[in-house]
This record gives sequence, C-alpha cells and structure tokens, in this order.
Amino acid sequence: MPIRDQVLDMPHNAHLPVSGQATLRQAFAMLTSPQIDGQAWWHLIVARTNGTWATAPFEDLYRQAQTDTTKLDIPLDELDWLISARVVEQGSMGTGEAEDEARQSPGKLLVVTDGGELAGILYVGLKRGGGEVVSTSALTGLAGEPSDLTRFSDLLIKKREPKKG
Repeated sequence: MPIRDQVLDMPHNAHLPVSGQATLRQAFAMLTSPQIDGQAWWHLIVARTNGTWATAPFEDLYRQAQTDTTKLDIPLDELDWLISARVVEQGSMGTGEAEDEARQSPGKLLVVTDGGELAGILYVGLKRGGGEVVSTSALTGLAGEPSDLTRFSDLLIKKREPKKG
C-alpha cells in the first residue's frame, strides 16, 4: 500500500513548495498572498537546484529573519536556515511505515514524491502548545508590499494531481 493521499492532504501537512531560486522574502509574500492565504505554522518546502529538498516552518524562519534581515533576499538555495529533507516515493511504503520514518527524519518530516513529482509532505512533529505564536500578519511585514501571486508563478512548485480511485 502506498502512502495515502488523504493523509498527505491533512491540515497539519500544509506547506508552500517553492524553487530554490526564490528568496525568503518572496516565500513570505507567497504565503501571505490572498490566493494562498497560508499560516505561519505551515512548512516551507524548497526544491533545490541540486535536486535535493529542504524545509523549515515559516514561524521559525520568521524568528531568524527578525534577527538577520540580510538573509531575506538571497536565494533559498543558499539559505543555511533550512533542514535537508528526506524524500520518499509514495509507492515505496505504506502510511504507517512512512510515519515511523518521518519520526526519525530531520524536522520530523518527509517530502513525498510520485514519479519524481511532489505529492505532498508527511509531518509528524506536531507542536502541543507553549512558545510564542507567530501571526501570519507578522510575516506580511517581512514580505514587503502585498502582491499578486502571479508575480511568483515561476517560483512555485506544483503538486501532482491526486490519483483517482
């Protein structure tokens, strides 16, 4: 049995997949755009130009950017705040095995692909309260001027369509 699409589509697996050529400022702008209307707890998923994937929760990136705004405008490929993500093919294991694998992975997250295309993420490191909550409106401050998502369409990574049946 493959990793189920229904699990990948669960709310706690929400993410924004972008190219490594995008900057952190652009990622914040995409997340807070009216078209995506994302949340600070979502994960940024980066398809690096070297073929690997990287990740970090937006709220963690926000906290780091607060202390070092010089990193907002460098390509994500060069940002050292990201965690290298483990990648698995959707059909290579079942959902339970993938969850076990995610628990052992950096960031407690797997990037799931199907034939090399992004199928989604599997995140098992749910936070249970505590700590300061970052609001999405706080991210807007680092994103700069509100903008239309079409400006960034070449930087977004499209997920493959879920399989029918």
